[in-house]
Amino acid sequence: MLGILEKRMFRVQDAIDAIRAAPFDGGWDVALEHFTAAGGGWAGQLLGVTHSGELLYDLPHRIDPDIIREFERVAGVDPRLNPRAQILTQAPMRVMVDDDWLSPEEQRRNPAYDFFYKTDGPYAGIVRFQMPDRSSVIAASLRSRRAGQIGSTERRQLEALVPQLEASLRLQHRLDQQGALIAKGVVEALQLAAFLLSGDGRVIGLSSAAEALLKQQTYLSFRGGKVEALHRRSNNALQTAIASACRPDLSTCLAAVGQAVVIQGGDEPIIAEIAPLPAHANAVSLGARAMLTFPDFRADRSDPTGLLRDAFGLTAAEAEVGLAIMKGHSPTDIAAQRGVTVLTVRDQLKRVFLKAGVRSQAALVRLLTRLLG
Repeated sequence: MLGILEKRMFRVQDAIDAIRAAPFDGGWDVALEHFTAAGGGWAGQLLGVTHSGELLYDLPHRIDPDIIREFERVAGVDPRLNPRAQILTQAPMRVMVDDDWLSPEEQRRNPAYDFFYKTDGPYAGIVRFQMPDRSSVIAASLRSRRAGQIGSTERRQLEALVPQLEASLRLQHRLDQQGALIAKGVVEALQLAAFLLSGDGRVIGLSSAAEALLKQQTYLSFRGGKVEALHRRSNNALQTAIASACRPDLSTCLAAVGQAVVIQGGDEPIIAEIAPLPAHANAVSLGARAMLTFPDFRADRSDPTGLLRDAFGLTAAEAEVGLAIMKGHSPTDIAAQRGVTVLTVRDQLKRVFLKAGVRSQAALVRLLTRLLG
């Protein structure tokens, strides 16, 4: 099933180049392959874990996905069941091995190591990286029984990659955050009631229409950072669909394209649509993984200034300048109406262009006209 593979020659610069490229081309599988080789391993893993210990993603290298799912089910990242999960309590950016938390005798008696031996990964070099949102990323190079415990050479090779891997993971985190802001702007522009969900199903962004839907307290509640349906059976179906979308099984077409769930409540039920966001098959993502939308609910257009602020992150003054431009007023007219200089208005208009992603007044007018109708 899983054989011992010959070690590939490790080249530091090739590994660094692959790690640097990963946030831009989604090639985290290639980066992981180089990290695995640095530790003299035949297989590897890259895992994202929330600060509360919930698994965000598990990217394997040369490990049977069925084995990954089985171990996630019985032990996962619970330190009581999986000794290697103790890395979550250790200082970040340190290369650690199994002997750092259990003696060889304790390893022989631990059920988790029975599993590691069965899958020919009894030895590992592991590093934890701390992300700005307090989540962790764990990188592991898994070694076979024949290879034995990690040696000083392999440890130095892993240590050489740690700073670059941390920089790339943090860049990925920033790109994910930017992607979430862009996605939020899109759903605002469509006036959709929409929630952006992380890999563990928590809300990391929501539209103004979604806020209004929550405030109704007719169909939904917000607990522990997650959206829940007030109707129990509806909530069971909703949580199942959310879990499937946030960590989709790519072998299941239904999970890949999304699902619809009927939410009971109020005078009549409503439809919730949940779908994973497009991503590279081997991408590491700490940001939005899925979108939950309620197509029957739209944003209130009676507050255009508020809508523009939500959609593009504008200040109140910038939103008012944008609305005035849409209505055909010139910067000179706007300056006179607001009692400021034309230079101030032009500076505000430049910031509106930047935040809205347009380059001219004509493009801004077209965008705002589509948005506000």
